[in-house]
Amino acid sequence: MTANYKNLYSQMVQLQNRHWWFRVHYALIRDMLRPYLKPRVRLLDIGCGPGVGTDKIPRSVHRVLLDLRLLALSYCKHGSPDRVCSDADFLPLKSDCFDIVVCSDLLHQCDVKEPQKVAREAYRVCRPGGIILLVEPGMHCLFGPHDEVENGCRRFTTLELINLFGNHPVSLLRKTYLHMLMFLPAFMVRRFFSRFSSRRDTDLALGNRLTNFICFLIESAERGLNRFFNFPFGTSAAVLVKCEKPR
Repeated sequence: MTANYKNLYSQMVQLQNRHWWFRVHYALIRDMLRPYLKPRVRLLDIGCGPGVGTDKIPRSVHRVLLDLRLLALSYCKHGSPDRVCSDADFLPLKSDCFDIVVCSDLLHQCDVKEPQKVAREAYRVCRPGGIILLVEPGMHCLFGPHDEVENGCRRFTTLELINLFGNHPVSLLRKTYLHMLMFLPAFMVRRFFSRFSSRRDTDLALGNRLTNFICFLIESAERGLNRFFNFPFGTSAAVLVKCEKPR
């Protein structure tokens, strides 16, 4: 199934401040990055889509957004970030030029033929002592129509994300799953409800306002816990590593 990126990007922009997942998911990413978001650090967002993932990063951070599609970059105007149109597995950027590299919800997509190439390019452009954050759909048992609509063809465990760096020396700062409390509802819907439905649609629709609000409250509480604990399962996998390349 080919993704309708025009609709997906428009939906992401419209829902980023309304849908519980967007509001909490990207806040979780900022929580993991917060200790490193110093003024004038350089941050690269690989596979940025319409830019909502790092949109609320402090403006004192020099943000560079990279995506394969010009359509995606056309949405990325808030905060006037630098924009680069390129494939993620061969970055037209100098080595060792970023303090922070973020790759969120890209490696699971069918367009990425070899996720390890993207991870290693992220490593190449990250300076010695810099950090790399990978966040991807987690747990193979959750693969379903939502993934297909968004052009996804794989999911990851935290160990699989770490192994993408191969022999490149990194030190693990953190590995955790996100949205643990939503794992069981997601599993039930994708494993059982989908058997009795012909729908092929994304999960990320606003839907019932009350349900959206309750999910936001639950996930906000989990976000507070996630600042102190690493979760053993969830709907997304996240790893934060430090580049230990020689200076």
